Amino acid sequence: MKRSTRMEKLADINIGHENAALAALASARAAYQKQEQQLQQLKVYREDYRNQLSERMSGSTSAQVIRDFQYFFASLDEAIAQQNLEVEKAAAELEQVERNWLDRRQEVKKFNRAADNLRQREAADMERQAQIESDEASNLNFLLQSRGTGISLN
Repeated sequence: MKRSTRMEKLADINIGHENAALAALASARAAYQKQEQQLQQLKVYREDYRNQLSERMSGSTSAQVIRDFQYFFASLDEAIAQQNLEVEKAAAELEQVERNWLDRRQEVKKFNRAADNLRQREAADMERQAQIESDEASNLNFLLQSRGTGISLN
């Protein structure tokens, strides 16, 4: 088996690793987007309740209702802070998975480049060998003709 063929097989194996890394990247992106979307929903939810509190404050509102809103906002702010942490974790995971995919992609490119270089060298070697054989045949033919044997290789 030619060296270029062996290198191509290694490149094919690495393509499989790259595809697996790409699938992991898609999954990590989806997870990040889901966490980000949940954060945005919490923020919208908080804003909606703020607007409700503002509307209630324009009328007569008991101190108990205001305290309840304050407690609710405190717990909602805590949920938003927790979700921010989840978004940061998902972003870090996404970045790590993306680096892994880029590494796999570089490996595939290296193997493909090496296989291409080997193919070019093998083709050049074959061409050189064919030229040597052609030159030897021409020289032998010339020698046979110059001796007058009447034998020709053509």
